[in-house]
Amino acid sequence: SNDYAIYLSQSNDNHLIDNEIVPLFDINGAAIGDSFNKQGILLVNSERNELLQNKVISEFNGITLINSHHNWVGKDDEETGNDIISNNVGVSLQSSGDNDVKRNTLLANRQTGITLLSESANNKIEKNEVRNSATGISVDHSPDNKLRGNRILQNDVGVAVIASPTLTMEGNNLVNGNKKGLSIQRSSVTIHINNSIISYCKYKF
Repeated sequence: SNDYAIYLSQSNDNHLIDNEIVPLFDINGAAIGDSFNKQGILLVNSERNELLQNKVISEFNGITLINSHHNWVGKDDEETGNDIISNNVGVSLQSSGDNDVKRNTLLANRQTGITLLSESANNKIEKNEVRNSATGISVDHSPDNKLRGNRILQNDVGVAVIASPTLTMEGNNLVNGNKKGLSIQRSSVTIHINNSIISYCKYKF
């Protein structure tokens, strides 16, 4: 196994397209334990990179951006998104702003499908499908982000907002079939919810 399958540091304007970062499987379809990469794709201090049509299954985080800005994890066009499956965290943005996370499929990531941490601001999280995680999308100490048109289904918590002012949720987010639709903790926030469907909603302060 490797610590990282793909690692970019202080690297700009790259195109990471159609990579398959998955463990080896035996003839019965079971993953061979030591063939997992610890992390899938890691960007550190990197800008204007495109991550499109990749398939990522790793031991910890699928795609991680640290202090990285103006990147695309999937784009507006159909079939540009990534398949991010069975990681601990699907997509993690840490101290990273002005990124687009669009049209990705995030399934069965154990902890969180998409997480924004440590003052990750002004990111657009749009048209993703996030299913079967403990938390679908988590926004933690990260202001001024936008969630639009996502399908957030069958998670323990659909969207968790933790100490993050001014989260915008709009444009037909479907937050359905989660044990808690929207959880707000330790926050004085402004959330604009337009045309969103939230079922089983619990507000926790």
